[in-house]
Amino acid sequence: MEREEPILSVRRSWWNYSGYMLFSWLLVPVAVAYWHKLSQRVEVYNDRVVLQRGILTTDVRIIFIQDIRSIDIRQSMMQRLCKYGDLMISSAGTAGIEYIATGIPEPAHVKDVILDQRSRSRFYA
Repeated sequence: MEREEPILSVRRSWWNYSGYMLFSWLLVPVAVAYWHKLSQRVEVYNDRVVLQRGILTTDVRIIFIQDIRSIDIRQSMMQRLCKYGDLMISSAGTAGIEYIATGIPEPAHVKDVILDQRSRSRFYA
């Protein structure tokens, strides 16, 4: 069986760790920032969004594109200047926000890709 490639795969932005980088002369903050950066991934496929957290132990959530109720973006002023922010996804099966992906680079682009896939899946369904 052939492995499907994601349309989009993003990890947290390095700007999310500017506080760690301020003290980059210390090795520990850089290592912690790198560990946190690798600990979260958002992948967009044709029919689903896969949200993965963790390195040693992982939490994987799959939200099907047609089940997404809303996608919200939260950005502070500094996050807007550095072009990263938090992506909040709500699905039809939950009352509130189901998943928050923090520190995503260009969250508006990720939102547009997901909504584009959603409109394509409804068009062909």
